[in-house]
Amino acid sequence: PPLARTRSRRTGRLRPPSSKSLTHRAFALALLARERTVVSRPLRAEDTDLFLAALAALGCTCETVGDGVEIVPPSVFPATADLFCGNAGTMFRFLVAIAAALPGTFRIDGVARLRERPVRPLTEALQRLGVVIDFEEQEGHAPLVVRGGRLPGGKVRLDASASSQYLSALLLAGQRAASALEIEAPELTSAPYVGLTLDMIGRFGGRVDVAGGNRWIAHPSPLRATEVEIEADCSAAAYPAAAAALSGGTVRIDALAESSRQGDRRLFDLLAEMGARVSWHDGGATVEGRGALSAIDADLGDIP
Repeated sequence: PPLARTRSRRTGRLRPPSSKSLTHRAFALALLARERTVVSRPLRAEDTDLFLAALAALGCTCETVGDGVEIVPPSVFPATADLFCGNAGTMFRFLVAIAAALPGTFRIDGVARLRERPVRPLTEALQRLGVVIDFEEQEGHAPLVVRGGRLPGGKVRLDASASSQYLSALLLAGQRAASALEIEAPELTSAPYVGLTLDMIGRFGGRVDVAGGNRWIAHPSPLRATEVEIEADCSAAAYPAAAAALSGGTVRIDALAESSRQGDRRLFDLLAEMGARVSWHDGGATVEGRGALSAIDADLGDIP
């Protein structure tokens, strides 16, 4: 519900929408798992519904169960499939890499805006590993066709300076590679999103070793059936948190974890540095404004 206004203060309790980033990662790993997965409280929006439609096109059974989605991967993947990503860039990049690890030939496309979004650093890395990718129009862009199979392991250098999604995509696909996949990414932007990927892989029983500051080793893993609950989106939570801090109100925000690796989780620390009172408790956080806020210096490079 909307925050209540008490004179000029904002007060109330709410649960923000679930994290789209975590929902995408859970859906990707449910596809790579060998058995049933239940994703509780996923974000249901255009991008994530398109991801579910792509899973169905790949032979998965996707059914709504309570406030979640039950996903059962197929015993045999289809020989061919068309995967439509709309304008979902995260989904697009994840599927390009994952398709390389699945047996079959997969055409991946989206709306005109998605066709403008680059994926070349990822496709070049996959091609260096031996994956065959055909571009129907412009190289490094959709529409493209991935001729999948067994994604080989080995070492590859990746340019992740424009997007951490390229690295996350390879780490996900590496869970089903033929052997260990070592990725060197000297320049990485939006590092917290890679942390989200590592956490979700761990929740499915997968394994990634972080070898120094710019190398990751994804180990092929028999991902287990699991139940995963998606936490609230810290970016969405930022607005009511800021409203409380600015107005002198008190807002409780549910479904947030103090240990969350979402980039915008750090905003709560910054609000505390500025003079708001931030307390964490089981299942969420409470932000209380305590008067005028103080200016601070902060590096927001990893905070969307």
